[in-house]
Amino acid sequence: MITVIDLYRNIKSTLEKAFPNIPVQIKDIKNPRMPCFYIKVISETSTLTAVEFENDTISLDVIYFAKDDELLELLEIQKQLKTLFTKPLQVTKLNEVDITFVEINNISFNLNEIDYILNCTIDIELIQEIETDLHDRYELPDGYKGIPQDSKEIMEELEINTNIGE
Repeated sequence: MITVIDLYRNIKSTLEKAFPNIPVQIKDIKNPRMPCFYIKVISETSTLTAVEFENDTISLDVIYFAKDDELLELLEIQKQLKTLFTKPLQVTKLNEVDITFVEINNISFNLNEIDYILNCTIDIELIQEIETDLHDRYELPDGYKGIPQDSKEIMEELEINTNIGE
């Protein structure tokens, strides 16, 4: 199951590969060394869609602090980010080799021409299978194995019995 941590790590990695000369700050920054990127998790919402699936909606901000007070610099970074994040995001979970590609549902930009900051909001929606054991989730009794294996025979017997009464 892909988590917000996986998305954060992979967005950071994507930025570092695409912009090798621009650092990605990982701490809450008050006085950033410009130019730099900062990734902020805006929201994460999970909704149970079925017994075994959940719908996760995650929004992250990629914030770019410009080196110079130039609108052209912000517009160029915006263009590059748009190109970078219109492709599916490659996500690799920590300590795993499996690669998953995640579609980005929406990408929006906000230019702050006063402070020369670019906000790039990325919205991702995932429908994922829940990785919990049914026993843990529903506090099922020990030894519970779900529907008995002979349930098909029981259903056939019930069907025969209902057809006899016709």
